[in-house]
Amino acid sequence: EHIQKSIQLQTGPLVAAGVFRASDGDHLLLVIHHLVIDGVSWRILFEDLTAGYKQALAGKEIVFPEKTDSYQTYAKQLTDYATSQQLLREIDYWTEREKTIVEPLPKDAETLTNLLQDTDAIDIRLTKQETERLLTAVNKPYTTDTNDILLAALGLALHKWTGNDRFKISLEGHGREAHLEDIDISRTVGWFTSIYPVLLDASLPESTDDHERFGYHIKRTKDMLRRIPYKGVGYGVLKYISGMWEPADSQCPDISFNYLGQFDEDIKSSGFRVSPIKAEHEISPDWERPHLLDISGAVSSECLVMHFVYNR
Repeated sequence: EHIQKSIQLQTGPLVAAGVFRASDGDHLLLVIHHLVIDGVSWRILFEDLTAGYKQALAGKEIVFPEKTDSYQTYAKQLTDYATSQQLLREIDYWTEREKTIVEPLPKDAETLTNLLQDTDAIDIRLTKQETERLLTAVNKPYTTDTNDILLAALGLALHKWTGNDRFKISLEGHGREAHLEDIDISRTVGWFTSIYPVLLDASLPESTDDHERFGYHIKRTKDMLRRIPYKGVGYGVLKYISGMWEPADSQCPDISFNYLGQFDEDIKSSGFRVSPIKAEHEISPDWERPHLLDISGAVSSECLVMHFVYNR
């Protein structure tokens, strides 16, 4: 907790580390401010830590792979991209999503604050067998990926709960798409995450055959996701660099969704293991949450865990 609280955005440090020596081995805690690092960056860091650790154990000089273009270079190109013809072609697409109004989620009570300290969480865990089927067999009929299936299931669950057909969701992507030319950020550490609104249609066709109805819904969800330009990276550029929309004209989605994939595989392949020791507060309890419902998921220890955070 002390190490987590030592991070100060205004004055630094933005990186802190600690080694905890225990009877079952050494536990390494790395704390880095999110403005400096994203999920893909952790994988790059794990690769370097593994390479350096193996070289050190062998008594060799530590030599890391070549680095790629700097975050500063990326930021400069992103500013230029904000006025490009390529991005301007996306304005109508994103304006429609930004200005679409959907029914708000039902609530048991109105609250004055939506702070992190006001939250509870519910976890749903699949078995190893169910997770294996989700990652493989489930995707074969419609050549989907896991994210398509999870969002299709979310749409059906929201429809069943609220009775509504359309939902606006903030979706997260890794942001390292091929939208910028002549730049290599494959091994660049930084925060590239794209966050963008999607409109989820959960209306089902009239049919007595559940396979037919669910198949239609899965295909429609997949097609909607495939039509998003460059997986959403342009939205944030238009909103924050170009200043395209006034806040008063927009409806912030009630729900955020982020599927992180098979994160523990990256750690395992690096020679490290996830420590069972809790890393304490990774976010300030006083943080004002922008969404009513935060949904995130990842495959850990070969099981999918979905995490639902809500204001209690």
